[in-house]
Amino acid sequence: MVSKRKLSYLKRRYGYNVIIIFSLILILFSVLIFFFSLKLPRQKIKSANVVNTEGSVKNNSLNDEADVLKEPMTILLLGLDGRRGDYKPRCDAIHLITFSPPEDKIIITSVPRGIHVDLEGVATPSAYLANACEKRGIDFAVEEIIRITNLHPDSIIKVNFSQTLGILRFLGMPTTPTLQFLRDRRSFLRGDYQRSHNQALFLKDMILHHTKKAAELPTPLKQILFKMAGTDNLDFETANSILNWLVKNDFYRKPAKIEIVIKPTPFYKIADIHFAATDYPTENSWQNDEEFKTYQENLKNYLENLLEKGEKHLSNNQKKSLYQLLDTPFSQQLWLQLENDQMRNQFHFDLLRLYVLSLDDKNEASLLLSDFIEEMEIVKETELGNKAEELLASI
Repeated sequence: MVSKRKLSYLKRRYGYNVIIIFSLILILFSVLIFFFSLKLPRQKIKSANVVNTEGSVKNNSLNDEADVLKEPMTILLLGLDGRRGDYKPRCDAIHLITFSPPEDKIIITSVPRGIHVDLEGVATPSAYLANACEKRGIDFAVEEIIRITNLHPDSIIKVNFSQTLGILRFLGMPTTPTLQFLRDRRSFLRGDYQRSHNQALFLKDMILHHTKKAAELPTPLKQILFKMAGTDNLDFETANSILNWLVKNDFYRKPAKIEIVIKPTPFYKIADIHFAATDYPTENSWQNDEEFKTYQENLKNYLENLLEKGEKHLSNNQKKSLYQLLDTPFSQQLWLQLENDQMRNQFHFDLLRLYVLSLDDKNEASLLLSDFIEEMEIVKETELGNKAEELLASI
């Protein structure tokens, strides 16, 4: 079985800039995430066998009219802010990306999370859009977003906090500073409106700087990575046609054709504030922060306690209780929030082991283990890979 994680050799073959357009736009708000929303943490690859993909690149269908988007399409991206073990997350980032071939432009429509909505039984100070996801569910929140923007999304993408950190790390970006910038509203006079605009501008920068190289990746690689995204009502062919349309029409050279809109429309001007990754040249420039260290230690303690409880359920043959304990934190991929490579991989395996042992669906368990084994092969974590193989053989 070929795993999506085998494609991490792209870091060597094509470089980070090729992957960045897909990965960051998954996190930070666009359709291109469908190809490169990598969950694989950024680690030193000790060796890698790079396949020859020159022929595949040359055969990409960028000039094939049948593979280029022709009708307008709108995609809603929701950045979900769920705390550890919280199965009812808030909608922390809300962006609709409209790709419009007839108008030859892209419109990024952002909705500030703090916009008031009517939530029955919820006090007015807490009755805002971000909380609608938590209090009434994502379907309700989507209806409110449609009401506010008068835009009906053709597809919805949902990404969480851990995925964001994992992808930023893989791309070699300063994880915590980047995320802090994209979530920051308290530092700005315009608060939520400024933050939403900052996020949309970040997305626009990614499209302008990296679209062309990303489009040159072989189609088979895109197909595998596409499976990683959680999308509604979108197939690979449509997603690929959007990318081809972007390149064919040279959007990476035409910033004026990428418009940013905020709904509801503000009564004041919003400044253009770009993220400056150069402010964080080394990991030591931000990982020595005491708040960061405290967060890492607290997360480590939380995961250790979770594993301890899980082992007790397993030893008592309480599979249902074990599954209920781990289902949400496992789906949140909490290990991705750890910066230490060795610790992150170990927690990943330990949680995976208990989780697959709680599953009744053996096929799902086998797929999860196979993906982990191939990931460990890539990063040369032989011991953990061997343990996973032994577990797979016992299922």
